[in-house]
Amino acid sequence: MNLIKIIIIIFLFISCKKEPDKIIVSGTINNYIADADVSGVSIVLYGKKIESGTYNGSFTKLISANTDNTGKYNFEIDKENISEYKITLSKYGYFSTEEIFYSKDFIENKISKNFTIYPSANITIKVKNTSPINNNDYFKYTIVSGYYNAVECCSKTAEFFGIDVVEEITCKVIGNQNVTFDWIKAKDGNTYIGSQTIYCYSDQDNLIELNY
Repeated sequence: MNLIKIIIIIFLFISCKKEPDKIIVSGTINNYIADADVSGVSIVLYGKKIESGTYNGSFTKLISANTDNTGKYNFEIDKENISEYKITLSKYGYFSTEEIFYSKDFIENKISKNFTIYPSANITIKVKNTSPINNNDYFKYTIVSGYYNAVECCSKTAEFFGIDVVEEITCKVIGNQNVTFDWIKAKDGNTYIGSQTIYCYSDQDNLIELNY
């Protein structure tokens, strides 16, 4: 076999070699606070791989990136035998978030995932029965705006009974906005309802006192 034939065979082999399929995961990160910063958000894509017919129940990191001031991201990676994907988002001063999705959710190897990030703020809620009557005294508050359902949050609602109520609860709520507490109290057979609002700054500790 002469050199020309060898070169032709090598060329045909290279030409016919199939490039691996790609998958694309892209989207935009928005800020809950209008016109606020969306840069510096850490985005990580994970996958549960099936290798040699064996299912791995743990997520493996596939790729990561940080957003610029446009908030857009675009992941393009080789397509593998993956059953389940997960995206996580994190940024200092914001609630972390994640979403799980599946291979079947892709359309022509593409999927779009948009997210909103929420600034977090620390707040101390002081509850005190300042004029006790008897053990039937009752107080309940509910966070009706600014609550974020996350692991690091406290409960949206809390109840208190009796005369010796002096409680402090530390919460995380959505920062840089008004947070409103609706409350109801019952004393000596009478029921009262009310509401209190506080602006919670994400870069400082905030305090609200609910005295009844």
